[in-house]
Amino acid sequence: LTRKDIYIYWLILAIFYLYQYILRVSPGVLVDEIRHHFHMNADQFSLIGSLYYCGYALMQVPLGLLIDRIGIRITVLYSLVLCIMGMTMLVIADSPLVAYIGRFIGGVGAAASFLSTLKIASDYLPVSKRAIIIGASLFFGSLGALITGKPMNYLMDQFSTWQMSFIIFICVGGVIFFLVFMLLPKLKREVDIEDSELSNIKNNLLEIITNKNIIRYIIIVIGLFSPLMVMADLWGTAFLISKFNITREVASPILMNIYIGMAVGSIALPYLAQKYNILDKIIVYSVLILLLLFSIVVYGVNLTNGDVIKLLILIGFFCGSVMLCYAGVLRYITAQISGLTIGVINTFNMLSGALLQQAIGFYLDYTWQGQLDAMGLRIYSKEKFIEAFSILVAIIAFSAVVAVFTIIRKNTKN
Repeated sequence: LTRKDIYIYWLILAIFYLYQYILRVSPGVLVDEIRHHFHMNADQFSLIGSLYYCGYALMQVPLGLLIDRIGIRITVLYSLVLCIMGMTMLVIADSPLVAYIGRFIGGVGAAASFLSTLKIASDYLPVSKRAIIIGASLFFGSLGALITGKPMNYLMDQFSTWQMSFIIFICVGGVIFFLVFMLLPKLKREVDIEDSELSNIKNNLLEIITNKNIIRYIIIVIGLFSPLMVMADLWGTAFLISKFNITREVASPILMNIYIGMAVGSIALPYLAQKYNILDKIIVYSVLILLLLFSIVVYGVNLTNGDVIKLLILIGFFCGSVMLCYAGVLRYITAQISGLTIGVINTFNMLSGALLQQAIGFYLDYTWQGQLDAMGLRIYSKEKFIEAFSILVAIIAFSAVVAVFTIIRKNTKN
């Protein structure tokens, strides 16, 4: 395979990653509509997001093994079928149970998207190019989130039903399936899987989860990505509406600025890390700055809409350094277990996102003060949102401590 071929195949997979991001964040754009349709409180609505993450997370290790064994093409094709099936179930659901099952299936299908782009980078590109291409993958995910908000609101205005908005995106999934089927070849593996370390899964998993360097990066990945998973993907619009007393039409576009920042940061930060060979330093500074910025958004007073937009752009920018953690981990593993290792990291990352989303919803319901809006939905106060989002601040703070006292110490010894 030529370098040009590899970049073309990566682009096709990055489009899949973009698409699954649309599926991931779309319920967060239409919070009120979905809650009203299924008569959900906050804890129940959280399952719409967390079950997607659970399906995504639980399939990371099996898919890591599957991609290493049967290749990317077949895995991605079946994954797209599951994505489309999950979205279809959500659209036709007349009960929360069917919607939950659909979201879980959609998460299972989406699990191969990011994993496949990282597999291409780790197996077919030199170490010097990995950070950039991994960052570019996250850039495509950011685009997926960015193009979700306005189209969803526009389609809602045109059709007056959230189901029709989702049907449009189901059709888009069919187009991507066709692209993968027609353009992505069966990539030849560079290692003989039968004779590789993958023949002993238990030993490989133990090797990964007992590697202190990998564990450190997993903790930092959770801290860097949790604001995206909880705020940007599900609860951010409701938080902005409650804290700053603005409408959804104003809050949703403001929230999307976090993805603009991430789109820039996912390219700029890997570029700087590669050019100046300062990958670990950028990770440490990013998580510390992220802690400060996120704390200002959660606890700050007298913030204007302009202030919030600037803060969210910067939060997204420094969240983009999460891709450097994946590039950092790849330095400690071999090509034979690259898919499995990435799967393990994503499992911890996405499960943490699911748990945090659910924790926010549970706390809001647990502390609910009995207020209802005109549609009969529960209203959660600004103070309770701030208290709930303090969970995220604590998670970021812990990852910052790990970054400072492990990565810096390691580099100092070296």
